[in-house]
Amino acid sequence: MRSRTRNSPSRIVKSAFIAARNIPLGPPERSHRWCSPADLAKIAAPVLAQVRSKKGQRLEEIGRALRSDTAVLKKPVADLLKAKKLRTAGAKRGTKYFVR
Repeated sequence: MRSRTRNSPSRIVKSAFIAARNIPLGPPERSHRWCSPADLAKIAAPVLAQVRSKKGQRLEEIGRALRSDTAVLKKPVADLLKAKKLRTAGAKRGTKYFVR
């Protein structure tokens, strides 16, 4: 009789609800570290040097060469494009970067 109460349907459902509380709902939280303009400038200089050394690289290739994540490089690259120090050719993942 004891084994019956241990595995009763109400206990199984209750344990499922308890387990479900620990499951995150929605997208995972990202830990953003906001960079200061000085930090972005420190990142932009090696990016510009890398594009100068090998013209026509994609962002993944630049990130691999600098041993950095592409998410970190997006903002400095956008700033270099806005300052007209870089130009692009292509679209989306096929975007290649060139020095102006």
